Amino acid sequence: MNKFISLLYSLLVGAAVVTFVGLGVYAFYPSPDFDQDCYELARDSQPKLERSFEVDPYYDSDEYRDCQDSRDTERQDHAQNVTIVSLVATIVLTAAIVKVPIGVSEIKDGLLLGAVMTAIYTIVWAGIAEHRVLLFFSGVLFLATAITTGYLKFKVDKI
Repeated sequence: MNKFISLLYSLLVGAAVVTFVGLGVYAFYPSPDFDQDCYELARDSQPKLERSFEVDPYYDSDEYRDCQDSRDTERQDHAQNVTIVSLVATIVLTAAIVKVPIGVSEIKDGLLLGAVMTAIYTIVWAGIAEHRVLLFFSGVLFLATAITTGYLKFKVDKI
């Protein structure tokens, strides 16, 4: 088979794998839904305030700050949970590729590439979560996945 077509197919399979993981997370664990804007909440809970040109008084209210803090906490919790789910997905995917014999090299290469891309996806979510320990483990997982991929791809079987 043409090497360019093989590479293209492997990239396509890898992109499909990481898309599958991302869509699975999105479908079964959606992000928090915020119905009302914090600014509107602060504006509706206080009497009419005079606006100056420097600062909007509603942005400086306790209601606005409490609402924003609550939303930031929910977003970080969601990002931490997504990081953990994608960590597990990367581990399961890598372990399955190592254990299950796959005869078509383009599919195996694509699945390996998908595992590496899923590890990168995990690092992004760990960064969003602002959780140093999860970020560290995501980096370790990325390194392990990349080394496993290189080993499986480039190992030389001696006769």
